[in-house]
Amino acid sequence: MFLHYSLSLKMVIFIEFFCLRNFIIIFFDLLKKKKIYSKFNQYYYIDSSILGKYIIFFLRVFFSLNIKELKFKYVDLKDSNNESIRLRLNRKDFFEFQNLVINDDIFFKLHPNINNYYLDYFKLSLIDGHLIMEPDSIYRGLFIINVVKYFIEKNNIKNNIFFIVQKSWMSSILDYAKQFNINLSPIPVSSKFKRKYPLAYKLKIQFPSLMYFKSMFKYLIKFQNPFTKEKKKKIFLEPIEFFYLKNDGSKSDFFINNNSNLSFDDIFYPYGNESKKRSLEKYYNIDINNKVKFINPFSSVVNHSKPMKIYNHKDEYIYCEKLSKQYYVTKNYWEKYFSANNISVYFSYNKYDKNHIVKSEAMKNIGGTSALFQYAYEGIKQPSCEVYSDIYFNYSNNLLFKNLSYSDYNISVGYIMDYAFDLLKKDAKKLRDSLRQNGAKKIIAVFDENSKDDTRWHSGHELQRDNYFYILEKVLSENYLGVIFKPKVPRTIRQRLGKVNDLLNEAMKTGRCHILGDEGESYNHSIIHPVFAGLASDVAVHGHLCGGTAGVECALANIPTLLIDREGDPFNKLNNKLYGKNIVFTNWKDAINFIIEDFKTIKKNSKFGMWPSDFLNEIDQFRDGKAAFRMGNYLMSIIEGFNSGLKRDDVLNMAAEKYIGMYGKDKVL
Repeated sequence: MFLHYSLSLKMVIFIEFFCLRNFIIIFFDLLKKKKIYSKFNQYYYIDSSILGKYIIFFLRVFFSLNIKELKFKYVDLKDSNNESIRLRLNRKDFFEFQNLVINDDIFFKLHPNINNYYLDYFKLSLIDGHLIMEPDSIYRGLFIINVVKYFIEKNNIKNNIFFIVQKSWMSSILDYAKQFNINLSPIPVSSKFKRKYPLAYKLKIQFPSLMYFKSMFKYLIKFQNPFTKEKKKKIFLEPIEFFYLKNDGSKSDFFINNNSNLSFDDIFYPYGNESKKRSLEKYYNIDINNKVKFINPFSSVVNHSKPMKIYNHKDEYIYCEKLSKQYYVTKNYWEKYFSANNISVYFSYNKYDKNHIVKSEAMKNIGGTSALFQYAYEGIKQPSCEVYSDIYFNYSNNLLFKNLSYSDYNISVGYIMDYAFDLLKKDAKKLRDSLRQNGAKKIIAVFDENSKDDTRWHSGHELQRDNYFYILEKVLSENYLGVIFKPKVPRTIRQRLGKVNDLLNEAMKTGRCHILGDEGESYNHSIIHPVFAGLASDVAVHGHLCGGTAGVECALANIPTLLIDREGDPFNKLNNKLYGKNIVFTNWKDAINFIIEDFKTIKKNSKFGMWPSDFLNEIDQFRDGKAAFRMGNYLMSIIEGFNSGLKRDDVLNMAAEKYIGMYGKDKVL
């Protein structure tokens, strides 16, 4: 929490990173500006080196310097609309910053003839990044500017200087800060932070010919011909990272072919290791024998479109030169990869990574097509959810935000994961019965999100502990109450719960409390669909409206569902459509009291937790459990077109016309 006291008469100096080098730079800068007088200055630093902490101690003791750490919490940072700063950045500020940069004369001078794919890639690179892992990212720069803004407004600070570490496109960052009356003073960096990639990944991208030599060697030592190419065209299935073969309602990379007429024989899956390959061959009763098309290794040199050099804009040139090279080298790799494996369709969920743009252009360049699908509900328009592909399978075209999809064909298929609803009903009933046998007459399903240790850059564990603490207290005090927890990351939930584990263990002893995945999962995120917990319960509660997909899933399955908006997401469509209907709450206490009151009421409210049908129909125009079926069959039409010898544009038109004939014009935009 911030301290609230008047600092209006002082010069308040903020420092992003305090270290010996930065201290020297700041000292001479303030000396030059005649603002070095320690008695009248208040200093705040956000991070520091180990040596920096000793220097701070020395300055406090021997020079009485008023310097302290700027303490803040991610969840406390809200604006006058009670909107989370981080969510507002995604909804509004990132778009504005992108426009600041690409509408600047400097950008057009650097790139006078820019490729549209690369332009989109460039725009996403501006807001790409990680608050913790990439401290030099523009994303972090904009975020900490808002941290300082929040602090100076709370404390009525008039005079300020913010020494921020130099970042790319600093001129645009300076313009962004000016609107908040923050005086930025960039500190030059001695070396840029570089994201570390495994050596194997670097070699694969920089030297794609190595991939072919490796594959050739594997076949040669088995006395097999490595140059016999598979004649059949394939669909590249990008893993969601759920290598699970059974079609029992769990999350799976293979849900698309398991729930449609699309054959796994039409799919190219990058299995990664021989164990997975053998599992796939056994389960689908096929022989995976991916041969290699020979490509001249000397053709892997890429002449990327270098930006033009501009006097006095060295940093911008270096940024663009590096990004341009990265784009074209990566595109070169994927063109060769797709060609070598006879892939004509790139299919993925991952529009959140700017590399989907590279893969889409690579696929177009070799005469193939790209298709992405909507993985999560999107309640606000944000640049990180923009999609660039030939085809975009979405829940409903009614939900598409203007200019959010740059796809030629936007295909409404319904809620993508609704195949799980019927598959999970039997096991959900077993789980419900087990809790009822131990006295649970009413059961609540609870959904959380992930959390990190550092509460400055993430919501923190306390917010997640609230998802468990309040309901566990009620379960222990109300003998008729049961609860099913579905953690997003079950592998670490016990560690993150801290002392709340004691309450959880006590509740589990009653037999009326169950935590899905607690027995141990090997996946990064839970393989269990939220609807499984919902189907076993009387009401589902999602503790995070801003990440509301789990709640949407349960509501579409006709399960009473409540949402809690603690972060502050007032512009989310879920808030706009459901607020005032006893569905959206701002804290756990109010939500639980509302649930308990309904449970104890003799005359039941038939609308308890039920979302308006017109809103549900807007989310999913079908609501029949066949979204994966439609999507898989659409892909089957595409790959059949390629295998029959049709060209790319003819294939795309044919598949769209066929879908329109089956489901109507409004389902294809």
